[in-house]
Amino acid sequence: MKTWMKAALCISLSFMCVFSFVGYAAINSELIVHGVAEAEPPEALFITSVSGGNYIDADTLAYSGTVVSSNVTLRENSDGVFEAFYHITVFNNTDVSYYYVAKVRGTYSLPDGTIVSYSNENIEMQEDISFAEEVTAGERRTFTVHVYFSDNATDTSDKTLFSIIEYQFQTTKPENKDEAAVSGVLARFPEILNTPAEYNQLISAMNDISWNRLSSSYIGNVVNASDQDSAAIQELFGESMVLNIDGEDKPVTIMIKRENVDGNGNTGENPGAWFNGGREMTLYITADTLSGAGSYVPIYAVVYTKDKGSDTWYQLGTTVSGEAKVVSYIGGNGTGSFDTDTWRSDGKTISQIVQALS
Repeated sequence: MKTWMKAALCISLSFMCVFSFVGYAAINSELIVHGVAEAEPPEALFITSVSGGNYIDADTLAYSGTVVSSNVTLRENSDGVFEAFYHITVFNNTDVSYYYVAKVRGTYSLPDGTIVSYSNENIEMQEDISFAEEVTAGERRTFTVHVYFSDNATDTSDKTLFSIIEYQFQTTKPENKDEAAVSGVLARFPEILNTPAEYNQLISAMNDISWNRLSSSYIGNVVNASDQDSAAIQELFGESMVLNIDGEDKPVTIMIKRENVDGNGNTGENPGAWFNGGREMTLYITADTLSGAGSYVPIYAVVYTKDKGSDTWYQLGTTVSGEAKVVSYIGGNGTGSFDTDTWRSDGKTISQIVQALS
């Protein structure tokens, strides 16, 4: 069974707050996050330096964790090609290895509502660090970022690129880049559960089965879900539903279920209630296209619960990689959705995995 340790998600779980911090620094030029020599370094993998010669604007460069906000200008080389290079050094200040997954474009909202993320789609970025490449405990690793006009560029007059990029690493060796694609939703889910207005919004949407859903125990944005269900999911999860992974937009499909996973009726939703009591909130998520009817595709699952008398939802165990059968939204043969009842990881259900923790 492949699981992600909590430490493996620490960078992803800080995804949104780190972006807002770095974005502020970059856009307002009031703070440059280069670290403080007197401060105790975090026990994590993090960027220690970014150097870019005359390619990168040092006055607006900012970085924190593994997120870099930069303004880069392409310069003409001796062959008449416009390009830029800069170097990023990361330090693994832990006693375990980290593995590179992918680069993920971040976003920053300006006061006028404009979303800033990647200012010039005619320009590409390429790093000389490979998928699943290991950075061992205590190791410093420097990789080079090459910035250049893409082969499909339609306008080469603008030679500048503003970007916010998270270079994602995790402590388990990744199987594929979908692990980066789902990171935004994984980070957003506990925020929704622990924000009363958003949690109530989610429960209200789940309870509304006046459309084409068979039960209030689940909701998703899968193909053939009602417009209302999909809109509810989109409103809650927002931009995290589509992350740009290594230059490609990767949308995700999710299913949220409320069910008693841990076997304890005194935890979760309505603890102790004789009807529908003790239900956990389980998020199932995939970046698969769900186009193969009856096939089994990779689905990640993570479970949240809360204690009796508490309003705080917390994660049970880790995010687990498994597989589930592709079906239609209301069951039966079809595509566009998946059957959570068929979800297994090494032959185990999510309930069996969670209950084995106790």
